[in-house]
Amino acid sequence: MQEETYNRKLIIELIAQGYKVIVNGAPTKIDIDLWDYIAQIVDFSRFHLLEDLLQWGDRDLTLIDRAA
Repeated sequence: MQEETYNRKLIIELIAQGYKVIVNGAPTKIDIDLWDYIAQIVDFSRFHLLEDLLQWGDRDLTLIDRAA
């Protein structure tokens, strides 16, 4: 069964549940300061801040691969 694609409604729900980022297609909660977390990232190609994704359209959000 295929998981639903990302859309604005799902992004809003994830933020409300305490998620901060999407890493490698998976929503991720962060237990440390966001900037400290970002400083540890080596590959930003599959990293997205959920707050930033609120500015994307639903069509663009569907392009983010969901984690398998």
